[in-house]
Amino acid sequence: MEIKFKSSENLDKRSLYKHTRGSSISLKDVEDGTVIEPVEIVVFEDENSRGDTSLITSIVDAAGRHYTTNSKFFREELANIFNIFAPEPFSIIVRKQVSKAGRTFVTCELE
Repeated sequence: MEIKFKSSENLDKRSLYKHTRGSSISLKDVEDGTVIEPVEIVVFEDENSRGDTSLITSIVDAAGRHYTTNSKFFREELANIFNIFAPEPFSIIVRKQVSKAGRTFVTCELE
């Protein structure tokens, strides 16, 4: 596992453990339109049991809830929002969209 991005250099080992190994809510199970106010964001590379790697985006919100996703679309849009607004607080809206191939994917937009 390799940390690719941390929203703050002040995240301690306990926080990093919770982001990379703790229990979380998958964003694919979150209702479309859910509002999240991120206070911590971590992107890390994870390896599954077959040896395949993927980038995981992990968020802790203002209420202490922990969310994760491997959605490239979500990660890229969150990065765009973060790069404009950080270090100011912001909120995002979770969006579920359907691709041309008929698959549902998770992304986000600024609230």
